[in-house]
Amino acid sequence: MLTSILSYLGLSHNDAVIFPPFKKEDFKTVDDRIRGGSSESKITVSEDGKSIIFYGTLDSRTLGGAGFASQSVEFDNPLNYPQSKYDGIVIDIANVDTFGPHTFALNLKTTEPSYRDDGRRQSSIVYESDFTIEKPQSLWLEWDSFKPTYRGKPAEDAPALDTTHITEISLMCRSHFQKVANGPFHIKITSLKAYKPNDKPK
Repeated sequence: MLTSILSYLGLSHNDAVIFPPFKKEDFKTVDDRIRGGSSESKITVSEDGKSIIFYGTLDSRTLGGAGFASQSVEFDNPLNYPQSKYDGIVIDIANVDTFGPHTFALNLKTTEPSYRDDGRRQSSIVYESDFTIEKPQSLWLEWDSFKPTYRGKPAEDAPALDTTHITEISLMCRSHFQKVANGPFHIKITSLKAYKPNDKPK
């Protein structure tokens, strides 16, 4: 896992840079196929570990409008980005295919994963920041843009996002109940990091 060395040393992960390096073995596929859907996502990591391509096919028809495809990274030791110091997360996007779905979400979780008796992971609160991307750019996502959801729907009673205890980050392409078109998607990302107030260009 990404933070296995830090965990072994008993240290918290509070470096502003989340990625790179990217490692393929850190990513886990979480597509709607776990619920009987037909969407599919994959990750390709560059040889130097400095970028990823998140790609696949979004299909909302099978599940009646609720399609999703995502790649997730869990952290052995939670990421620690206090809001007194950091304003959000910036994603550097190097390329995007705008002919297919190009609305994505960066998702954060703050709880440890739990599993049902059949081995399937239980649903939990996810803090989602949605974005539609038309061209390569640095995308600045403020903490307030991460909205709590449960199984894709708003979770109004959820606790506030605890940015000092981020246990999982995922990239997702989803249908928003058919508000986003079906089809192949493709986005290249070169970095994710927490940013401070003075980091963002005026």
